[in-house]
Amino acid sequence: MKVAVIGATGAVGREMTRILQDRAFPVDGFVPLASARSEGLPVTFAGSEHRIHELTVEACRGVDVAFVSAGADIARRFLPEIAANGTLCIDNSSAFRMEPDVPLVIPAVNPEALVGWPEPGIISVPNCTTITAMLALAPLHRAARCTSLVMSSYQAVSGAGHKAIAELLEQVEKLRGDEEALAHPDVAALPSGPVMGRTIAYNVVPRIGAFQLDGFTGEEAKMMAEPRKILSAPELPVVATAVGSFREFLTDGVTARLIEPRDPPALVKALGDVLAQPDAATRMAQAARALAASTWSWAASAKATAELYETLARGGA
Repeated sequence: MKVAVIGATGAVGREMTRILQDRAFPVDGFVPLASARSEGLPVTFAGSEHRIHELTVEACRGVDVAFVSAGADIARRFLPEIAANGTLCIDNSSAFRMEPDVPLVIPAVNPEALVGWPEPGIISVPNCTTITAMLALAPLHRAARCTSLVMSSYQAVSGAGHKAIAELLEQVEKLRGDEEALAHPDVAALPSGPVMGRTIAYNVVPRIGAFQLDGFTGEEAKMMAEPRKILSAPELPVVATAVGSFREFLTDGVTARLIEPRDPPALVKALGDVLAQPDAATRMAQAARALAASTWSWAASAKATAELYETLARGGA
């Protein structure tokens, strides 16, 4: 199978390449593609060195599957024609997620969205926060229909790419030794950068994406629209808050209001299945322990939460 990674030099593109290798994906032709400024740079795949080529429609001719993480503008510009030439495009951007004829798929949640879908074409990958939320929520929704969602996401700067990570590290270095003064900072003197806009080191910024006319940001708009499509619940009320955070881990929260289930044992089983997902309880325990060890005012509550999740991780009641 001839496989392309579009956006091969980016953080996500590199991870895509690594996963293709780790999972021994059946690749007999590897085509790394990126912008013109990256042309000629080396990338290693399956022990062989390949050179980055500039992304063009012609460069994708003969490619069976393209894994794409190059941003929405690039996706809109290139993918319709690439797909029309016979390439299956799996797109990580928001460009086509809400198009009615483009499947928005999480394999463990709604694989049925691909039934009857005319391959080749474009398959959209949901927003990262949507994916994590739906893995837990979809089984509960099937057991007892959800009537509303409140979603909160505190996202690591890595979601904005290499430049955001570099910006964070530079700011942390500049503020090293002055952490105590940040309780009452001279805001004008704080370091900032072009990616996050505001100081992100030791901070949270309640803006991911541009603000829209309704007051929500672009990231929040994705978080509100995508669950409705994935759950086939177009009228589901959803409200979202997305915050950029300097923390090393991502903290996402979802509050779901469920109607009374027709089959209560089915709901209990669905909840058990969610908690039984690999490492789910362990990851929650680690996050809660990190909060408990911090100096935040909710440390006592977080400690109790950590103890609960540790019990679940051990398989206790």
